[in-house]
Amino acid sequence: MNTLDEQTLTRMLLESGQLTGGVVENAVQTPSSYTAFTSKIYDLRLTYSADSTGKRPERALMKVTEAPIFRAGRAEASFYAFANQDRRQNPDALVEIYGNLVDDGTRLAVLLMKDMAGPFIGSDWPVPFQQRDCVRVVQALAGVHAHWWGDVRVDAERATRGAGREADDLRIRSSAQNLIDRLGDALSPGRRALIERLADVYPHLHESRLAGSGRQTVVHGDAHLWNFLIPEDESRVSLLIDWQLWGVDFGAADLAYMMALHWFPERRQRFEKPLVADYVAALQSLGVDCDFKAVWDDYRFMVAGLLTKVVVYASVIPAGIWWPHLERAFLAFEDLDCAQMISR
Repeated sequence: MNTLDEQTLTRMLLESGQLTGGVVENAVQTPSSYTAFTSKIYDLRLTYSADSTGKRPERALMKVTEAPIFRAGRAEASFYAFANQDRRQNPDALVEIYGNLVDDGTRLAVLLMKDMAGPFIGSDWPVPFQQRDCVRVVQALAGVHAHWWGDVRVDAERATRGAGREADDLRIRSSAQNLIDRLGDALSPGRRALIERLADVYPHLHESRLAGSGRQTVVHGDAHLWNFLIPEDESRVSLLIDWQLWGVDFGAADLAYMMALHWFPERRQRFEKPLVADYVAALQSLGVDCDFKAVWDDYRFMVAGLLTKVVVYASVIPAGIWWPHLERAFLAFEDLDCAQMISR
């Protein structure tokens, strides 16, 4: 992709309020050291006209998503549009956005965001991060969830998404049957029956439980640890990036995805309850009315639903990723007695 022209950048910055007068006179684009699976990221250096006013960021990151995965970039842009719609202060774990552009005609999505100051703690995927870093991550996640906990805009967003729920349910059932046929005796009869049952009943149970819970919030939807930037400076909050799969759900959905889907049993059994407790304590410190038992039950319920996610993933991502996910999801389901959560 060629650099966005100065006129387009000016419009984006004016629309976001980063620029209140004047224009971008020059923009220099270079490849960034940051990487993403679904997008290209560039460093931008911006200079402005002498009469310009506003914050006028001189540096920015430009995240570009094009066809064939334009929908992912479009979804992420929609998250930041949702987050910034009333101009109130966002959670510290969110990267500041300077502007966005979505062009359905050319299938192009662009985010301008604040250059994230490192250094950050790293881990070679899929090697787990240290426990102390996981604590910082769930505290940052709690800050995001607390921000929208009980927010009327979350109810409105969930209602908007309800129109596509029937199609999502059909996709789960179809994907489940396709996976069962594809794997044959790689699945035991008991596991085949469990996948069929979950595909049939879990979406309805999930909707009913969520509607009456009072614990729905905005969730990331892909909250594995490599979607967090964890500063080496422990006084700084971890940043949660790559919001292509965001939605409305129990906050515990992100915890289940992070731990039960990505950690093998030995590690998960050592750390999942303490981390859920850390998460609840962080929510309570931010004024959220919740208790450990309710959130722990939500966690177990969302672990049950991980199998419905994996059967869909199996149709779109490599087996080297979804096959271990499937096994971990089965093991977590058994360990946490999740059958109890879907028998009510």
